[in-house]
Amino acid sequence: MGAFEYLSVLMSNILALGMTRVLAGVGEMLQDFRFLCKRDSRSQVDALLVTTIPHPPRLP
Repeated sequence: MGAFEYLSVLMSNILALGMTRVLAGVGEMLQDFRFLCKRDSRSQVDALLVTTIPHPPRLP
């Protein structure tokens, strides 16, 4: 394998990890949305606005 093949495999792995993080965030946002809709009698629009506010990054 040449250098280009190694680089393309590395880039595809990096992109796959990034997509995984994005999809995990979307799943977490949907769970928060469902929890807020069940917990309160607020409208679903209010719950959606609350869940779309970005959370600060988690520290290890």
